[in-house]
Amino acid sequence: MKKYYQNLNRRASFTALFLMLILSAAKQKVYANLGDQYISTQNGKGYFKLKGAPMKVSETDFPGVIRAAKDLQNDL
Repeated sequence: MKKYYQNLNRRASFTALFLMLILSAAKQKVYANLGDQYISTQNGKGYFKLKGAPMKVSETDFPGVIRAAKDLQNDL
């Protein structure tokens, strides 16, 4: 019975150590490598403008679809 508790204690210690390692690794700051920028607020040579396309919804579509399309159009 004593050996059972020793194994249980050892397993609990390893589990606690493993969790501490995982949590300490998760706390590290991570930075993204942005590299080339594909979206810009400036205009220039080689740039093109993004423009919204008109939204088309059938009048016979479900009322929820029509409402969602109108809400999305208002958001844009």
